[in-house]
Amino acid sequence: MLKLSFYMVACVLLSPYSVFGQVFISGPCPRPQSLVHNIPAFSAEVYYKGLFSEAPLTLEPVNYPCEPAGLFLHSSSDNVIGTDNRSYFLIFMCVYDQQFNHHLAHAMLYTVDMISSPVVHEAVKNDLYRNNLNLNYYYPMCV
Repeated sequence: MLKLSFYMVACVLLSPYSVFGQVFISGPCPRPQSLVHNIPAFSAEVYYKGLFSEAPLTLEPVNYPCEPAGLFLHSSSDNVIGTDNRSYFLIFMCVYDQQFNHHLAHAMLYTVDMISSPVVHEAVKNDLYRNNLNLNYYYPMCV
């Protein structure tokens, strides 16, 4: 009974610090090793393909077609951690709560093609590895 009470108290205490039903990761934001600093200029439209996260998120399954990212692209001050300057770029963002010493980090994948090639997926994995980022959960934003 004591064990059950401990888990109940822990759940109640942690519930205000959750995002999308998941708890933040403890500690400060990870720091990417190699930043590109500028969003590359592509001649074609780009698509917001997916989100990489270091924690499992509770997101609804996606079943709608990809749309061009258009005007809601991020500012050039965001952390671009990977690009081949032809077909994709990867933006890193992290929210840190100093009071509670926890964070939520994620990376957003933008591609020129509506259907990403295996080459792009391999390059993105290499970008995450090179930047020492443990963003193992992938959530597609369109099909």
